[in-house]
Amino acid sequence: MRLIIVRHGETEENVKGICQGQTPGQLTEKGIDQAKKLALRLKEEKFDKIYCSDLKRAVDTCAEIMKFHSDTEVEQVKDLRERTKGIFEGKTHAELDEFCRKKGHTRYTYFPEGAETVDAKDKRIMEFYQQMIDKHLGKTILWVTHGEPIYTLLTKILERDVALIELQNTSVTIIDVDDEGKHKAHLVNCARHL
Repeated sequence: MRLIIVRHGETEENVKGICQGQTPGQLTEKGIDQAKKLALRLKEEKFDKIYCSDLKRAVDTCAEIMKFHSDTEVEQVKDLRERTKGIFEGKTHAELDEFCRKKGHTRYTYFPEGAETVDAKDKRIMEFYQQMIDKHLGKTILWVTHGEPIYTLLTKILERDVALIELQNTSVTIIDVDDEGKHKAHLVNCARHL
């Protein structure tokens, strides 16, 4: 299976430094332009199926890709959503930092009320990835998703922490999985189309 993974385009919330989590997100003009350039880059790819997060920012990015792949089946799935951040959603990173500082933490070490745990998010993503392998071996699949699902997958399959990589909006990552379930990352966080 060849898995091509793309992150959504830039959002208003990205620009304002707002924690989006599972809020819909609104693409900026730049984000729409990024999605159009991504669509042109992927124009000649032959996808057997496209899976897209059901959050608006991913759906809107996928809509640009679909202009060149209108015959390809698209399935919107919750499994490809960003991790919910609970009470942090809609807050700026500065607000989060101040809130966490008062509690003696950072936004990376404090678990906010109502948030999905990192372990639960990792389990969700990796189970969905295994379903793809079981269902689509030998096929080419596209995921349109968010930063954390990409980080999770890369960290687990490459067996190293990739958190230092700053995933760019509409970046492309390509992973091949062979018949024995072994994977190889051919491309990670590539945004040459921008």
